[in-house]
Amino acid sequence: MSNTRLEKLLEFQRQQPDDLFLKYALAMEYLGIKNMARAFLLFNEVIEKDVHYVAAYYQLGKILEHKGEETAAIRMFEIGLAEAKLKKDFKTVNEFKTAIEELSF
Repeated sequence: MSNTRLEKLLEFQRQQPDDLFLKYALAMEYLGIKNMARAFLLFNEVIEKDVHYVAAYYQLGKILEHKGEETAAIRMFEIGLAEAKLKKDFKTVNEFKTAIEELSF
């Protein structure tokens, strides 16, 4: 069974390889089909290009949490928390705090 949304995103990315939103969307699509390894690589590529891409830190943290790497997940959430604070994105700040608290207890 083909995933036409994935195919479309891959085509868009071939046309615009530096578009971070497309890369993030593609990573989310890979999460949706349970390809954690590919999603993890793409989220890392996003933050390598833009260290302020807050949503990528959250997704990376969740993948690390899923893999049982709690310490690394907390660290990723902490970086994202700091970035969200810089942007004054208080809803996201609370999401990161909740994620950290859940792993800390």
